[in-house]
Amino acid sequence: MKHSVLPLTRKIFHVFKKLAMVPFYACPHPGVSSGLAQFAAWNPTWDLLGYPGPNIPDRPLDASTFQPPTRFLEFDVGNPENLVELEADVVIVGSGCGGGIIAAQLAQAGHRVVVLEKGSYVHPTKLSLVEGESLQQFCENAVLCQSEDGSITIVAGSTWGGGSRINWSASLVPPKHLLEEWSERFHLPHLLTNEFQQGIDTVLERMGVGIDSIQHNSGNQILLDGCRRLGYHCDSIPQNTGHKPHSCGSCFFGCPSETKQSSDASWLRDAERHGARFVQSCFVERVLIENGKAVGVSGWLHSGQTQLRVKAKHVVSSCGSIHTPALLLRSGLKNRHIGSKLHLHPVHAVVGVFPEPVKMFEGSIMTALSNQIADRDGKHYGAKLEVPASHTSIASLGCPWNGPLDSKLGMLRFPNMSSMIVLARDKDSQGSVSLDTDGNPVIRYRLGRFDSDTLAMGVQTSAEVLLAAGAREILIDQTGTSPYRVEGDGPIDVQAEIGSERFRAWTRQVHARGFRNLNGSLLSAHQMGSCVMAGRPDLGAVQPTGETWEVQNLWVGDTSLFPTASGVNPMITVYSMAFSVAQAMKQRMGEQAKL
Repeated sequence: MKHSVLPLTRKIFHVFKKLAMVPFYACPHPGVSSGLAQFAAWNPTWDLLGYPGPNIPDRPLDASTFQPPTRFLEFDVGNPENLVELEADVVIVGSGCGGGIIAAQLAQAGHRVVVLEKGSYVHPTKLSLVEGESLQQFCENAVLCQSEDGSITIVAGSTWGGGSRINWSASLVPPKHLLEEWSERFHLPHLLTNEFQQGIDTVLERMGVGIDSIQHNSGNQILLDGCRRLGYHCDSIPQNTGHKPHSCGSCFFGCPSETKQSSDASWLRDAERHGARFVQSCFVERVLIENGKAVGVSGWLHSGQTQLRVKAKHVVSSCGSIHTPALLLRSGLKNRHIGSKLHLHPVHAVVGVFPEPVKMFEGSIMTALSNQIADRDGKHYGAKLEVPASHTSIASLGCPWNGPLDSKLGMLRFPNMSSMIVLARDKDSQGSVSLDTDGNPVIRYRLGRFDSDTLAMGVQTSAEVLLAAGAREILIDQTGTSPYRVEGDGPIDVQAEIGSERFRAWTRQVHARGFRNLNGSLLSAHQMGSCVMAGRPDLGAVQPTGETWEVQNLWVGDTSLFPTASGVNPMITVYSMAFSVAQAMKQRMGEQAKL
């Protein structure tokens, strides 16, 4: 199936691989419960792989240390009308980066705010930290969300705090060239103002972003060491950890110490202190529109049997680049840019196998990067090299599949594996979000030739870095490409190795095969651009203020605003853009209050 000439058959292969590998390596033994309070879950493969299981903090966790939100609304879902009604000045759909900061800003300004979230809150002391359970609990479709053709897996947060709850603390500011590009091409001059920069500074200060407390784990140190030996660019990635060390290794499964200043640990707490109210486990079906103005939202509580209706003067969609266009389309908006320009950061993993244990599942996550090939075309389109978290199922998805025995023998080297990801800023790929007949989002994405070449160049560069750091074997999950192995057992002459005809032949094969048409495993944790912000309605769906061009008092505050892929991990960029939207909303609401 993997080598079939039929795209549908190759799609089925990729689906089957995910359905097989994730449960096999990530889930505890059937019938055994887990949780920090009384951890007993275990997977029979973990001992064989040298994997210690969930990284439980050394100190005992005291539930009183982490006060849960107290303003979650409780409802009598058995009322005869099967209807719950609320009223607010502002209703915000989504509790992630954009929704959290907008809620905090508007609540602090004295407005009545309600935040709706389809996921649910989990207290830090109740986190499972087991891969399988956590992926199911915190990720869209249990991390099995994918494009319609199966060519790329989409990792998106679906929990209280959104994607910020499960991201890896990477806090890169939007680079100047990006803001200049967006300002010029999409008529957004406010992105170059002192006011916008002050918003960025506010975000960085509140979240305690810096590099002063970083402790690189073995995988990140391998990236730094390999780059320095080759003379390639490398640097540390600022972390949103309140200037504190953060080495839990498991923040993809929620932060058990709340050191990471995700939306739920920062902005939503600020919003709560100023009176914001929260509803979890609810699905918003549509925005209510009267006479060209948004007047609220309607949806369903988790049971699906009780309708929720919120009457509000302003509506904010902050439910991400997949669900925001779906919500606007279900609500009847017609702007052709809604859902039509989905951008991703397509990612391919490169695995190095070392003579000694690496244990990438320990220590800090994603603290180093290389921009060696970040600007392939002189316009800042290319790829970053970064280091992911690497637990058992994540590692298995990045390793090639050549049959069950070969796969298991390969995974036995898991403790000695170090992974890098090639994170491409897409340029000529085509993505979109539309609706199926039931109103659910359908993701389409076709990798472009330039972007495929970027991934191939990133694989080559990552392989060079890993070899320079001492790897003896390089694995990638590209159809038809065998692992690259260093011959002999002696020390590696790095320049001779990467200059050898064997290595050049291997990289030529990687470039020739590429990553289009299901020819390799691709993943994206960054979705952007499906409701583009622009200074004209023919260029985007949303005004520079964040208000939609079509409907008054309907605002967007998430990564769907991005005019292009950001090229950097998007968390600080979306926080900053949503902060700007909040300022525009405060100004509008102040003007309306005077009327």
